[in-house]
Amino acid sequence: MKSAKILICSLIILLIVLSNSSINGQNTAITDNESYTPHSSAMLDVYSLSKGLLVPRLTSTQRIAITAPADGLLVYDTNLDQYYYFANSVWNPIDAPSLWSENSDTIFITGDGKRYGVGTASPLARLTVQGDASIAPDEPLFEVKNSAGDVIFAVYENEVKVNFKESAKGVKGGFAVGGLSGTKADPVEYMRITPDSVRIYIDDTPAKGVKGGFAVGGLSGTKGGNQYFKLDEESASIYLKQPAKGVKGGFAVGGLSGTKGFEDYLTIERDSARMYINDAAKGVKGGFAVGGLSGIKAGTNFLDLTPENYFIGQGAGANTQPNDAPVEGKYNQFFGYEAGLNNTVGLYNILIGYRTGFTGQSGNFNTFMGYQAGYTNTGSDNTFIGYLAGNSHLSKGGNVYIGSRAGENATLGEQNVYSCESAGSSTTYGRKNVFIGFQAGYYNTGTSTLPDNGGLNVFLGNKAGWSNTTGKQNVFVGNSAGLDNTTGYNNVFIGNMAGSSNTNYIANVMIGESAGASANVAQAVFVGQEAGTNVTTGFNNTFIGAYTGRVVTTGGYNSFIGNQAGYYNVSGRWNTALGYFAGPGNGYTHLDNATALGRGATNTADNQVRIGNTSVSSIGGQVGWSTLSDKRFKRENKLEIHGLDFILKLEPVSYQYDITALNNYLKIPESTYDPKEVSQLESKTFIGFFAQDVEKVADELGFEFSGIDKPKNKTDYYSLRYAEFTIPLVKAVQELNEKNENQQLEIELLKKENQEFKTRI
Repeated sequence: MKSAKILICSLIILLIVLSNSSINGQNTAITDNESYTPHSSAMLDVYSLSKGLLVPRLTSTQRIAITAPADGLLVYDTNLDQYYYFANSVWNPIDAPSLWSENSDTIFITGDGKRYGVGTASPLARLTVQGDASIAPDEPLFEVKNSAGDVIFAVYENEVKVNFKESAKGVKGGFAVGGLSGTKADPVEYMRITPDSVRIYIDDTPAKGVKGGFAVGGLSGTKGGNQYFKLDEESASIYLKQPAKGVKGGFAVGGLSGTKGFEDYLTIERDSARMYINDAAKGVKGGFAVGGLSGIKAGTNFLDLTPENYFIGQGAGANTQPNDAPVEGKYNQFFGYEAGLNNTVGLYNILIGYRTGFTGQSGNFNTFMGYQAGYTNTGSDNTFIGYLAGNSHLSKGGNVYIGSRAGENATLGEQNVYSCESAGSSTTYGRKNVFIGFQAGYYNTGTSTLPDNGGLNVFLGNKAGWSNTTGKQNVFVGNSAGLDNTTGYNNVFIGNMAGSSNTNYIANVMIGESAGASANVAQAVFVGQEAGTNVTTGFNNTFIGAYTGRVVTTGGYNSFIGNQAGYYNVSGRWNTALGYFAGPGNGYTHLDNATALGRGATNTADNQVRIGNTSVSSIGGQVGWSTLSDKRFKRENKLEIHGLDFILKLEPVSYQYDITALNNYLKIPESTYDPKEVSQLESKTFIGFFAQDVEKVADELGFEFSGIDKPKNKTDYYSLRYAEFTIPLVKAVQELNEKNENQQLEIELLKKENQEFKTRI
């Protein structure tokens, strides 16, 4: 080559002046071996086994400063570490042999060395790559491979692909767009594509300049440019074309149509953004796709958009098989890694999330959103939203599960509504349930033989109906309402902890905070805060009012109505209390068949009726009190009834009540009476008898007088039934009448005797 000839001439000139030389005929040798003979073809032969040849070593400044250098002058530039020779008035570097061929139809360089062509001998740009006419559509025009031979970047007839490995590590993996920082530091990254995301970074520093940020622009016909897409720290902006016509305005993605025209696939106008799908195009190169390397030579689709289905994500809808007759595998939208991977013929499904609806092949009209939501579903008409929502669901339909793990392990339930984390998590056969709240109906299972078991329940609240398995037709509303219910049915529990301990009993109504919280009973009605809260096994109770029957545990068949009514009853049965704090008194934990009516009315014995509290000053009505007196229901026992002798010994007294002492004796809470009313009553004077005095008279006469209501226990008190005094009074009148009649007979007899005596005289 020309550069080599110049180098040889320069060497000849240098070597002639060297002293360590030998001349042999027409050949000259420079050597440190005297026995060496120069080659016959060389004018100058330099030979050594231990030394080299040095040419002048100059800096770039010194080289350029050489005065009138001759063509062929050779030096070594120490700044550039390269040999230079002078030719045609310019210094030229001595480079490695060029890879370009001037006479090849594959690689070409123009004569001026400024334009390069691959596949063409007439490059019009700095670098032109032209495909061969015989190249197949799936063969690349240009490609870049990594060290493993995988295609990283490829240009085809109709598209450009950028691929990246899922497992690639480090900042060099994937695909990135960066900007220079203006210093020798590494470029600043502005756009990065990885298997799980596409990221665009904005330089939020105040520095200005066209090299920062990220922009898409268009030519305006002048040297300036029009900006159509702009990212900065405050916003992402897309600028749209004005109504003026022209292909350079706005923003569009198009495809080649096989002619010199083009087809739009994505256009953004002032009033809309539109994406068009070429449904006639066949093959993987048609339409619009994003792919990635799978570790082998073939690629994996990340985006597959067709008129029938929209699949976005690696493996999303990969096995779907659209069909027209019958209509199958159409109108689906799958977004996420392997979302709907195994779907083949399912219709009208929307799956969003990692492996949502993963194994289902034929389900229709489903909407799944969340990590592995509806993972095993094959049913239809289901809506699962949340992390693992409906994860294990199989073939039934009509379910709505919303919340993290909602219906996670539910398999064959149908027409259920579960909302909140882990609601209805274990449902198997249950149907037509509504569970709303954290772990509401968590263990609900149902049975395959009786479809309503575990069904038709409404559980609303945190852990409401948490343990329910086959219980049916229950309504539990409130935090932990019906918490332990397993098989009980037809129950209504409303309120925090209401009916929380009921397991398998039926037909209860418990409404209020902690109402029946400990109860495991049947046919109970507890309404009010903590009503029946401590009942354990007492059946058939009705407690209405805050704290009614609060300490009842085993007592049953009681009816307590009013705030704290029946408050002290524990195990008593068949009691009725109506009114605030009405019912068995303090300490009377087991009374049977006692009735207390009115505020603070207090029972002290079985089979007792009390009306009103100790402050009552008048009890009455329009007619008198009736007492059972039907002869058919009485047996005469010939008891001697005392009359005048009993009455004559009674001592009538006037008195005032010491109500305060009575209340203290009965341990009646002050909250059940008004001290002012008590004071007024204590100031009144009453007439009557002292029960103990009446009892003494009756005992002296041996008279079992029923008018005395003796204490039934050591804490009870005496009472008198004044109506009972009527009988001794009647007896006394009868005795007086008999005595009067006898006296009248005696008088008549005396009169007769007196008359007879007068006649004799």
